[in-house]
Amino acid sequence: MAQHRDALARCKATIELAERMTGEHEARYRAALAELDRQALSVLVERASGRLARMVGNRLVAVTAMAAREQRQRLDAAAASCERGVMRRVVRACYGLMVCALVVLLLAAGAGW
Repeated sequence: MAQHRDALARCKATIELAERMTGEHEARYRAALAELDRQALSVLVERASGRLARMVGNRLVAVTAMAAREQRQRLDAAAASCERGVMRRVVRACYGLMVCALVVLLLAAGAGW
């Protein structure tokens, strides 16, 4: 009977040891899974943020290019308008100079007669 009790006690101790070891392995396994989940999530976030940054950058470049094109067209239109205005003034000034020159020539010719 003593041998059976001894064997039963050893079996109980073995079962308790197995339960403790199983609990420790389970805890380590859960910790390892949590770490893997954390790492996978951080990699996923990095990739997503990289893609988002590239998309935003591309759109920003496109919008900037469009705005620059529109601004260039406005500047070209303003420069053309300014050139037309300046050319009108130059032509008027030339006409004025020609009239003045004609008047001076007529006065000189009239004084010479």
